[in-house]
Amino acid sequence: MASVTVVDSSWLNLTSLLEFQGTLFWDQTEYPDIPYSDGDTYLQITDIQARRIDQLAYQYYGDSNLMWMILLANNKMLPNQFMGAEMIRIPAKATINSLLKKQ
Repeated sequence: MASVTVVDSSWLNLTSLLEFQGTLFWDQTEYPDIPYSDGDTYLQITDIQARRIDQLAYQYYGDSNLMWMILLANNKMLPNQFMGAEMIRIPAKATINSLLKKQ
């Protein structure tokens, strides 16, 4: 019988690196739902901000790696899906901290 063991977690803490019969692979990603909050910020982004969602994440969360939270909150899969003049939601930092503690 084959066994699956967890080797390490990804930098996003959302997936696990699994080993199955000597082969390593990433487990399926399960993204959290990002609840709405009174502390959310709504921002009409410029062309430059649309190209640099990582900088918005750094500005609001102090960590550019958290841009994936902004992507999820706006139903985007990739950063290049944002457009200048688009109104986006930036989840409250308290909401993001709460979600990260659950991981």
